[in-house]
Amino acid sequence: MAKYKGISIVIPVYGSFDINRVLRCIDSIMIQKGVEKEIVVSEQGETRKFPDIEGIKHIFTYHKPKPNLSDFNPGKIRNIAIMNSTEDYIYTIDADIILPDPYFLKKLLNVLKKNPKKVLYRPLMKRLPRDNF
Repeated sequence: MAKYKGISIVIPVYGSFDINRVLRCIDSIMIQKGVEKEIVVSEQGETRKFPDIEGIKHIFTYHKPKPNLSDFNPGKIRNIAIMNSTEDYIYTIDADIILPDPYFLKKLLNVLKKNPKKVLYRPLMKRLPRDNF
């Protein structure tokens, strides 16, 4: 089996995102056990809104949005984050997702180590509904 260094978790955010949702997502990543991890928040907007948090890499990309916010480009800001990631594996996650299993990332990496050509699908996750805030 190949040795791996760790996993970079990329979280794209845009415009007037709900910071509470992002922080809950980050909390669920921080409690992941048994794996080296790097959290990269990639933000796109007119002004930086994500706070400095120790241990979280933040990348801000300036973008003046159209009035209806229809021009958000999560692929672009994910790619910017990926280019600035340092771990061997990349996992992208939306800011309103919580990983309920504290060993999810470890299990994911174990599957990839044993089956490097395997394609993975979206696991059981909990999406945060707006009424929770």
